[in-house]
This record gives sequence, structure tokens and C-alpha cells, in this order.
Amino acid sequence: MRAHLQATVPPRIRHLLWKGGPNAQDYQHAQEFALTLGTLGDTLMFPPERPQEKKKRLIAESREAMRSLSEGVAILSFCAGGITVFGLHFDANTFKAEEEQRDEDEREDALATTMSDFDAILQAGMSPPTKDTRW
Repeated sequence: MRAHLQATVPPRIRHLLWKGGPNAQDYQHAQEFALTLGTLGDTLMFPPERPQEKKKRLIAESREAMRSLSEGVAILSFCAGGITVFGLHFDANTFKAEEEQRDEDEREDALATTMSDFDAILQAGMSPPTKDTRW
């Protein structure tokens, strides 16, 4: 469950940040899911091992419950202080700052790599590649 949340919550937070944060409908969805979480708790924690027809239905319920759990955690990460669940902490405010810093670091790394490549080309006496150049 932790691995699933680590993989699925950050993209959902990014999406919510992209659209300007959660809206009233998002918070309503999270509230509705919180009410049904108790009924799906066993399905989430204990994957189904029952006769085939019931198993398919329970697997579908498990998928939907995990999707809703990820969405709910992402939405609640926008609350003051974020949310801690299953020992994982998600906070959209710090997430945004970390993403911005990571983007800046990646731009700086890309620029440094490009400049290093260009220096290597010049030192080797090669001409920079053109669209017709094959390496």
C-alpha cells in the first residue's frame, strides 16, 4: 500500500497544482470517499481470495478504492501541514517548493551538460552537429 501511494499520489498532487489546487468538488469527493473507506478497508488491506466471480468484483472494488485513496490523499495534502498516512507524509505546499527547486536544478544540469558537450566538441576540433550530421 505504501509503494502504491508513493507512486500514485505525487502525480495527482502535480495535476492538482497544475489546475490551481483542489476545488469544492474535489473536497466533496474526498469527503464522500472517507465515508465509504470503512466499508472498503478490508478489501484494501486483504486482497480477495474467493471464488472467481466474487474475486473479479472484489478486485475491481480494490482498484477503485486504491484510486480513490490516492486522490483523497493528494487532495488532503493541500490542507495546512499536509497529511501523514501509513507513515508517509504528503504536503502540497512543500511539494510545490521541492518541484520548483528540482526543475531549476534540472535546467542548470541541462545547461551545464550542454556547455560541457560544446566545450568537448570545440576541444576536439569538431564542428557542432547539424541536422545532416551523423555521428
